Amino acid sequence: MPYWGTLFGQPLRVTVPPEFASEATLLAYLGVGPRELKKIWYYRERMYQHFSIAKGENKLRLISAPNDRLKHFQRQIADRLDVMYRPRNPVHGFVDDRSVKTNAAAHLGRRYVVNLDLKDFFSTITENRVEGMLSSLNLDARVAAIIARICCMNAHLPQGAPSSPVLSNMICFRLDKRLMAVAKGARCIYTGAVSLTRSALWTMHLGL
Repeated sequence: MPYWGTLFGQPLRVTVPPEFASEATLLAYLGVGPRELKKIWYYRERMYQHFSIAKGENKLRLISAPNDRLKHFQRQIADRLDVMYRPRNPVHGFVDDRSVKTNAAAHLGRRYVVNLDLKDFFSTITENRVEGMLSSLNLDARVAAIIARICCMNAHLPQGAPSSPVLSNMICFRLDKRLMAVAKGARCIYTGAVSLTRSALWTMHLGL
């Protein structure tokens, strides 16, 4: 049922799915037993395949793709996190019915557009931040720890996991608010989006 949580000190009305009510309900939802959870807990880094893709002239982007089993868990978690996440109006990345196209449309007719990229976006979001954010929404501490453990690799969000997009959007809730305030003060329009390849570059547009 809906209740008030606090996302980094900001009051936020959220709906916590029943699947996240306790460790038992979470593991039942995922279909994970204690033995498999222990394997993920200590050996998750071995469950990823790493490869690079071209992201421009003479540049490569590292992708860390989870194996099918881990990816399945991350997708299930992402599905429930989508219920909890309420995107701000300027957010166009990884949000249903929004895209780079809707992001660009917000700036039509503007004389100037400033485009900024955050380098290594996902890898700057640590496992501790993920766990802390989930705890701030009043999730059970053990549930928050398990979700963070399943969705992170080497103590940060991996680029290539299906759960990374929604978690990064939730983490950036306060950042979006601050950027909205900066843009408003400069009489600009702020929007945030990502590339079609879902890169780790979070693109911010300020339309003047």
